[in-house]
Amino acid sequence: MERDGNNGGDRRAGVVRLLETLGVAARLREGIDEALGRMKEELAENRLQVAPAAWDEFEHTVAHGDALARLTLEMAEECVPLDAAELAEVIRFYETPAGRRYLERLPEINRAMSAASEEWFQRVAGPRIEALIDKSDKP
Repeated sequence: MERDGNNGGDRRAGVVRLLETLGVAARLREGIDEALGRMKEELAENRLQVAPAAWDEFEHTVAHGDALARLTLEMAEECVPLDAAELAEVIRFYETPAGRRYLERLPEINRAMSAASEEWFQRVAGPRIEALIDKSDKP
């Protein structure tokens, strides 16, 4: 992908704007906060005492540093196969009422797709895999 010259800078800015429009940073922050909360609970359940100042420093370094933002941007730049003009078109769509509604429903859509794939595996693939194993030569 183009990374040099003005087009590369425009593209990077477009990727950043797309991530912002999609709410990627907010979802990552929520995920990190949930993971840190679970980690803190597990430490307490295992009766491991962490000094509050040490935990605060750890949490700040892990959750509030810019390492995750940089890594997310780098990965998005590699994965998003769009040039600056195409990114602008996609962003314009997501900023429309239809695009915003789609983004609002996306978590629900993803859950439904995940449930459908699990059901497919249980109904279709799972029994066929078991039949395949039953028919195969066993050592």
